[in-house]
Amino acid sequence: MRRSRPDFYGIQRAQRLKTIGLFAVLLLFYVVAVGLLALGLVLSVGLFSAGARILTGPFLVRFLAGVVALAALVAVLHFREARRSGAASILKRLQAAPADRADRYHARFADAVEEIAIACGTPRVRAYVLPSSAFNSMALVEADGTPAVAATEGLLADASRDELLAVVAHEMAHIMRGDALFVTTVCALVGLFERLRDSLEPEADGPAGPDGGSDRGGAPVVFLYAAAFFS
Repeated sequence: MRRSRPDFYGIQRAQRLKTIGLFAVLLLFYVVAVGLLALGLVLSVGLFSAGARILTGPFLVRFLAGVVALAALVAVLHFREARRSGAASILKRLQAAPADRADRYHARFADAVEEIAIACGTPRVRAYVLPSSAFNSMALVEADGTPAVAATEGLLADASRDELLAVVAHEMAHIMRGDALFVTTVCALVGLFERLRDSLEPEADGPAGPDGGSDRGGAPVVFLYAAAFFS
């Protein structure tokens, strides 16, 4: 039996469900991460000296409630920030720049983006160029809701006009289906975790501790790195 293709509203419902699922995973991650950090803090200040009974009864309830509340707050702020500045962060990391119409390859790409946007009924789509000789392209949705298509210099230099139109049409399909917004958000969320993990990596020429080793140590850093590693 042939399945019917989903309409626009069906696609939007599916995207909303995916977004809710993504937030649920993010919240779960932060519950684990905040729990590990709080546990590391408890260990570091020596509150376990009173024995294991400290994590029973009212203290345990308050501890778990505090972890969930803080995790929910951080998850909401992180998710909103990812939706607000995700595309800008990705474009900056990739050193993307708006297509320069003074360059004939850039101009042809910008024309292709405009042509496909008109065919899709999209009022405006921004064109970006990535400084790479690879053959690749991507679609994003910026903070103001404007979709964007980016392509590498290598693709622009080698592709024919028909091939370029096909590439842009493919990326526009991701935008129309809502995939681009979802993937932009995911990449922005993961980007913060990557920066956190990198900041915790030991530096080869960093300051040494009293014993000659790195001065990064102790329970808080161990648990912080464990939380970042989950990402």
